[in-house]
Amino acid sequence: MAEKDAHFHPIPFLQKHFRAAYVSARRYNDDNAINRFFEGHFCTVPELVEYRRQDVADPPQGVDGKIYYVLADSEREIFAARAAAQGVRNPRVLFSIPSRPQRLRESLLELSVLYDLLIDADFLSQDPLLRKEVSQLADDVITHTRRLLAGLNDPRLGQSSWFHNGKEIRGLGHPKDISRLVSDICAETFSATPRFLNEIVNRKEPSAVIVNARRKLMRAMIEKMGMADFGLTGHGPDMSIHRALLLNTGLYQRKPGGEIWGFSSIDDIKDHKLQKVLKTIDDFLLNTTDAPKDFEGLVRVLVAPPFGLRPGVIPVLLCAVVLGYSRGLSLLDDNIYVQDLKPELFDRIITDTAKIKVQCTDFPVHLLNYVNRLRQVFVRLGKQQKPATHRDPVRAAVEAMYHWVHQLTPFSMATQALPPNVLAFRGALTKATDPVALLMENLPRLFKGDRGDSAITARNVDSLVAEIEASAKALMACPDSAIVATRRVLEDAFVEERPCRDLRKHLGAWVRALPRDILDYLTDPLAAGFVSRTRTAYQSDEQLVESLAALVVGQSIGFWDDSSIKRFEVGILSIHRVLTETAALLSMRGQATSDRGSDYLSFVVHKGGKEYCRAVVADEQLTPKGRDLKERISTLLEQYEKELNPHEAQRLLLQLIRKVSK
Repeated sequence: MAEKDAHFHPIPFLQKHFRAAYVSARRYNDDNAINRFFEGHFCTVPELVEYRRQDVADPPQGVDGKIYYVLADSEREIFAARAAAQGVRNPRVLFSIPSRPQRLRESLLELSVLYDLLIDADFLSQDPLLRKEVSQLADDVITHTRRLLAGLNDPRLGQSSWFHNGKEIRGLGHPKDISRLVSDICAETFSATPRFLNEIVNRKEPSAVIVNARRKLMRAMIEKMGMADFGLTGHGPDMSIHRALLLNTGLYQRKPGGEIWGFSSIDDIKDHKLQKVLKTIDDFLLNTTDAPKDFEGLVRVLVAPPFGLRPGVIPVLLCAVVLGYSRGLSLLDDNIYVQDLKPELFDRIITDTAKIKVQCTDFPVHLLNYVNRLRQVFVRLGKQQKPATHRDPVRAAVEAMYHWVHQLTPFSMATQALPPNVLAFRGALTKATDPVALLMENLPRLFKGDRGDSAITARNVDSLVAEIEASAKALMACPDSAIVATRRVLEDAFVEERPCRDLRKHLGAWVRALPRDILDYLTDPLAAGFVSRTRTAYQSDEQLVESLAALVVGQSIGFWDDSSIKRFEVGILSIHRVLTETAALLSMRGQATSDRGSDYLSFVVHKGGKEYCRAVVADEQLTPKGRDLKERISTLLEQYEKELNPHEAQRLLLQLIRKVSK
C-alpha cells in the first residue's frame, strides 16, 4: 500500500468497481410522463474546488442533473468541500458531503492492492491458502467501503450533508426525501417541457423498433399530409407516436368544415409548453435568412432547460414545423440542396447536427406570386391531384416541378429536335443541383429575352411564367410530334388518299387486299406482325401508330430517340416490300383469294404475267360504273410509253380510276 499510495487515484478505481447511486424524480416523472433522474458521480475535494473555481459544474447536454458524492478524509477537507459547495450556484447539481472524515481513500487503496495480489501468480503459488485468505480480506474491505458509501447517499444514516444551489438542505431523513427534492428541482428547472404520453419515444435513445416506427410516421407526414392520421392504420408504435405527439396535443387535427386535416396554427395550440417549443423551432428556421445555419444550436436549446426535450421526439416536431409552418426553407445536406424530404433527414438532424443546414428566404410579394404560379403551372401540366404537402412555397413549387419532370418520356429528355430555348430549359432542369437557385436565378436568366435583366420583378412575372410554361409544353409535345412523323411514314407507304383522316381504315383496306392466307407464307416476323396488328380493331389511329411503332423499332414512341423515326421508316418500307412481293408470288399460283370486304375494290394490274401494281379503293369513293372499269384502266395504262415503277403506276392507277368513274 505504501508503494502504491503516491500514484493511486481513488475516483477511477471507485467508478470501476462501485456504482454511484442515481436518484429518480419519481413524482415529476409520473406527472409529466417522462423519465428524469440525476446521475451520480464520485468527486474528491480538490476536484470540487476546481469546479467552483472554473464554474464548470453545469451538466452536459442531455443530462437532467448530477449528484456529486464527495470523498473527504479529514476535517479540513470537509470544511473546504462545504465552502466550495456553497459557492456553486447551479440548480441542476447536488452535493453530498460527509459529516465526518471517512478515510475512504485508505480503504480503496487497500482493496486495490488486494486485487493486485489476487492476480499475482507468483505470490499465490507460495501457499495454497493465500488465495482464500486474500479473497476474504477483499470481501471485508468491500463491505466496509459500501458502508462508507451508504453514508453518502442514504440520509437515514445521518452521515452526510446535502447542498443545492449554494445552500445546505436540511430535513432530509429518507431516500424518498432526496427523490422529492429532485422532483421539485426538475419541476422548476424544466418548466416548459411538453407532456407526451408515450415513454417508448419520449426518451434519449429509443430502440431500433421505435426509430423505424418514427420514420414510418414521418414518411406518412411528408407524403400524406391532409389525410386523417396521415393514412396510418392499426395499433402499432407508429400510430402510438402519432397520437401522443400530434393528435392528442392538437398539433394535427381536422380543418373546420371539411375532411381535410392539417397542422394547427401555433397560436391555436392549447398546450402552452408545446406552443413555446414550436415557436422556438419556427423562429430558429425563420431567422436563417442571412446564411445557412446548422441545427446544433437549436438542438442544444431544445434539450436544455427550460424545455428539456428528449431527442426521441425532436425529429417528429421538426418535421411538423417544416411541413406545417415555416416558409421558403432550403435544407442542405453537406451543403447540397435536399430535393426530396425523407424521414432519415430529420433523424440525422439530432445526430449530424453540423452537416444538416437550413436557410429561409423571406419573399417579397412578387416573388411569392412567381413561385406560387409556377407551382400551379406544373401541377396542371403534371395532372397532379395531390395538394402541396406543406406551406413552404418554394418547396411546393420544386415538388410540383420535379413531379412533372419525372412524368416526361425518355424521348422528351433525349431528342435534340427542339428549339434552342427549350433545349436550354431542359438542360437547366437536368443539371440543377440547387432547385431554389434554378427557380430564382437560372430560369429568369434563361428567359430574360429582350428584357436584358434576369431579375424577377413585379412587371416580368407574367411573361416569365408564360415562357417557362411554353417550354414545358414543348417538352411534353415531343412524343406527339413523333407520333405525327410516324403516321406520315405510314401514310406515305400505304395511303394514296390525302388528307388521311382514318388511318386504320386505309391500312385495313390495304391489308385486306392481300391474299387471305398470306400469314401462312410470311417468314419475316415484322411483316407478319404488321398484318396481324393492322387487322386488330384499335380504338384510335394513335393506338395503331403506337402499336406499329413498338413492333418495328422494338420500343414504344416514348422511349425513342431522334434516330428511331428513320429506323421506323426503313422498317416500314421493308415490310411494304415483303408484303408486296409475297402477295405477287401468291397471285401467280392462281388460287390467291383476297380478304377484302364488300366495301372495298381491289385493282390489280398484271404485266408480263406478273402483278405489276395494285390499288385498293373504298366503295364510297367510286360511282357504280367504276366497278366495271378494270379492263379499260389496264388498256389506258399500256398506252403510256414512259416506263413507270410500281409506286408511280399505283398512283396513276388511282388517278385513272377516279377520272374514268366520274
